[in-house]
Amino acid sequence: MKRLLQEPLLHFALIGVALFLLYWIVSPEQESENQILIDDSDINEIVSKFELQWNRPPNAQELSGLMGEMIQQEVFYQEGLRLNLDHNDEIIKRRLSQKMQFLSNDLADMVQPSEDELQLHLDNNSEKFQTPAFYSFYQIYFSLDSGEDPKERARFVLDASNGKSFSEMRTEGDPIALKYYYEKITDFNLRRQLGTEFLISMQQLQTGSWVGPISSGYGYHLVYLEDVVAPKTPPLDEVREEVLADLNYVRQGELKASIFKELLSQYELVFDFQAEELSGVEEIIRNDLQE
Repeated sequence: MKRLLQEPLLHFALIGVALFLLYWIVSPEQESENQILIDDSDINEIVSKFELQWNRPPNAQELSGLMGEMIQQEVFYQEGLRLNLDHNDEIIKRRLSQKMQFLSNDLADMVQPSEDELQLHLDNNSEKFQTPAFYSFYQIYFSLDSGEDPKERARFVLDASNGKSFSEMRTEGDPIALKYYYEKITDFNLRRQLGTEFLISMQQLQTGSWVGPISSGYGYHLVYLEDVVAPKTPPLDEVREEVLADLNYVRQGELKASIFKELLSQYELVFDFQAEELSGVEEIIRNDLQE
């Protein structure tokens, strides 16, 4: 029983019931068919929007004009519904669908995860929150446009590198607008500057010696890997906000899927495909909806 009471889905269900009861208690009686009710909340919303745009409250004339626009919009909206103009309107469908999804997101946000749940989410998704890897290294570049085989030139320089200082090695190779020495460059920036293939090669290197040639989008390189700082998972206190945001996002998705399945079960899906090439599509769609 105790375990059941700790289930998040039970929390969501109880919140949904509570919201329904709250709405039933505080909602006004049904308006008559031709009644347009303007209350304090409408005025407050108009004033808030005006203040947000103009940094001051509207004067009486401006407020009257804005209320007139709101009433006109409501009249046209009600008449549009009466004429069934919302039927099959893609924009209206999309907007109402978004509002339903926002509602499910709000429900998910109302359940605050415990410390244990945050820690478990961090443990199970540690790759999302790890610090980047850092590389410190020297590099010499050999151009593809030098007129000579750049790989052979690189190998020749590598064979003769034993005993040479870093300042001596700097004069080898071809000029390029890249640094000779990179200090603690992240794996993300290393990939951005020299490409994925270069980063993969760097991940396999040992520190303390010149190696190569290593290919990049520019040409070939000899590399002296000085130091590598491996990625690590920080403690929860250092990434609490990120973990909380990610867990809430995951829960929003789970709750949205759960609500959708429950609502979908109340409908009968009817497919009426005539084109032969669409045979089998119905089964695919039904299977996807069940996932």
